[in-house]
Amino acid sequence: DAITVRYFSGEYWDVVDDNDPDADTYEAGNDAKYMTAVNEFAIVSTEDGHPDATDSANNFAPGELLAISNCVRSDIFQLTTQCASSNTSFGCAPNGRIRHENGGGPAGVTPGNAGGGNFSDIYGQGSKVRRYMAARYFIGNGSYGGPSLFREYPVLNNVTHTITINTQELLEGVENMQIMYGADIDGDGVPENYLAAGAAGLTLPAEWATVATVKIALLLRTVQQGFASGVDTKNNYDLLGQAIDPVDLAVKRRVVSSTIQLRNRIFR
Repeated sequence: DAITVRYFSGEYWDVVDDNDPDADTYEAGNDAKYMTAVNEFAIVSTEDGHPDATDSANNFAPGELLAISNCVRSDIFQLTTQCASSNTSFGCAPNGRIRHENGGGPAGVTPGNAGGGNFSDIYGQGSKVRRYMAARYFIGNGSYGGPSLFREYPVLNNVTHTITINTQELLEGVENMQIMYGADIDGDGVPENYLAAGAAGLTLPAEWATVATVKIALLLRTVQQGFASGVDTKNNYDLLGQAIDPVDLAVKRRVVSSTIQLRNRIFR
């Protein structure tokens, strides 16, 4: 198995002016409250919530996936354009501006933006803009010659504004990983059953939306061989109901498991 974890970064930028093109005369039901596909920006502070003073809203790269949120809701979007605080045209100074347009970011960049080019709400002062991140975990061949747990994650170059994928070896001696997903059918925060990806009841988007917890089991082994106890010939290591038969080696093995609650699915 492999798993991808998607999340909003801990680093954030404050919204100092909202995306409402006519905030002074805003009334409930006014369609103009939403960021349009024409010329409306959300203005964000160039001072971020991170100790790295060299990073700022000016380092956003067109095509990046970002999230804007307040205490009620959030929207994920692909950045179309941004302007530096040093640019005095279009009201950029003293803060940077970001924009998303219906249909996408820069030409040829996917996935683009849908939904008419609008945010679902006005994001005023106190709202935050964060990067939308992802990390993929999988088992691969380690540098020592045996299996290891790896992670793939995007890395942004703040100078060239390009994104590359970095692969990192996290833990040696991880032979197998099995994952089950807890489906909370009745919405009480407690899963009724655990299912494997693609199993009946966990194929449609609406079914995946019921997942509230994740169980992960790892089969670990010693890196070096040659134990006096001899070759491990056990062929039924139980990983969440899956019988795993590893290669017979003179190693010690152990199964570890954990259940993780998805905080954004506790209350739906």
